[in-house]
Amino acid sequence: MGGGANNRHKHKTHALNGFHNSIHMTQLYTGTTKQPRHDKTITRHQRGFTIVELLIVIVVIAILAAISIVAYNGVQERARASQASSELRDLAQAITMARESSGKTLMQITGSNCTRCYPDAYTTSISRIASAAGVDLSHVADGDPWGNSYSLDENEGENGGCSRDSITIQNQANHPSVTIPTIPLGGYSGCL
Repeated sequence: MGGGANNRHKHKTHALNGFHNSIHMTQLYTGTTKQPRHDKTITRHQRGFTIVELLIVIVVIAILAAISIVAYNGVQERARASQASSELRDLAQAITMARESSGKTLMQITGSNCTRCYPDAYTTSISRIASAAGVDLSHVADGDPWGNSYSLDENEGENGGCSRDSITIQNQANHPSVTIPTIPLGGYSGCL
């Protein structure tokens, strides 16, 4: 029983193959054989990018560039703030050293009661502080990282009061993202 079924299956398969072969042979003799088509359609790899794809890439690159620029500017501003804080600490230490070595108030050392009021007096005041302290303040003499001179307020003990001298950056309002505190300077014997 198994052998007869196999023979019938082989016969059908052979018959179908013969049918297909005869169609193919007929097409060869009659000249109706279909040649492979050479369509003018181009595969995806050959045609390039569409304008929409290019625009999407351009938009993505523009967004990434904008994010990078904003992040870079934030880093720059924080670096400037860090530099300003460091320079203010250097200046505060130099003022303390100048007071101790000379036995004078900041106003007596600088020869001004309001260096921040007279920007032209800034370089002279820094030079006098550096000289009295015996330190190099050339990096502070150039001013803060934004191009302004540091604000020196030599008002300690002024008019018999007990206010403290202070230093800070000028135009703090122009740098809202930067928080640099005003450094009060102590050491005047008339104030506790």
